[in-house]
Amino acid sequence: MSDSEALFARAFTNLAVCDPVSQRYVLLPPIPQEMTVEKEHLKEFEPMLAPIDEDENKDETSFKVICTAHYKSKLVTFVFSPVTRQWHVAASPSWSSLGVAEPSWRRLNHFSYVHGCFYWTELWKENLLVLHARTMVFSTLDFTNQPAGHTLYMSTIVDGAKGAIVEMFTVATDDSLASFYLYHTTQQQDGGSYSNDCWQLKNVMELPRPRLYSPMGAKEGFLFLRDAPGVWDDTTPKGDPVNFFSLEVKTFELHKVCTAKYYNDRVHSYFGFPPSLSKPSL
Repeated sequence: MSDSEALFARAFTNLAVCDPVSQRYVLLPPIPQEMTVEKEHLKEFEPMLAPIDEDENKDETSFKVICTAHYKSKLVTFVFSPVTRQWHVAASPSWSSLGVAEPSWRRLNHFSYVHGCFYWTELWKENLLVLHARTMVFSTLDFTNQPAGHTLYMSTIVDGAKGAIVEMFTVATDDSLASFYLYHTTQQQDGGSYSNDCWQLKNVMELPRPRLYSPMGAKEGFLFLRDAPGVWDDTTPKGDPVNFFSLEVKTFELHKVCTAKYYNDRVHSYFGFPPSLSKPSL
């Protein structure tokens, strides 16, 4: 089996929605192969839970899943409907139609969900990828006017304050990697549309201790950060502890949440205790 076939098998056939509190889950039907781009190599695949639309039937087990598939020529989006319990292709824009080149980075797993939109901040250096969850329309947002002075790394989108469309927190460092900073910028509304001239720097915060920081997402007014020793990738020594912090967006107060014994890049914030999805099964 080729690498592409192996990725297809894992991504399109082995999907489940899990309640991590009750440890119950629902297995999803596989995405039909005829919906995929069979003649192109599947480079990346990412599933996401999405909110239920207001006009859709809701019950305690309702959920919707959106999956994005990165191909060389296009970005295909599959949606699992809570009504029909079936998959369909919701969007398949080419990279050129979005006004961008195919991303060289594989970063679909680093996204933010704010006010009905999914944001990807790490596919390109000067553009955000935006997906409106209700209309399933993709667009890009230019952020070339981000502040200079340090090397900017990973970013996370958070709930905007009054009058702001987008608020972004970006980890930055100096050339020596001796100090890390957190940039807080906002993108204001300009006559009902986006404008690069509306990016405003709100605050710059120096992060404690010379460790390698990265944002892990945001929820309910808090930004979550991870620090790690050594290099900033999967080669980080597994025995070295990793710290997790929460930053209250309104007050900019930083608090340590916990320490993990092992490095793990797949960590997500979890709020609330939703109804169980199904009975336990093996």
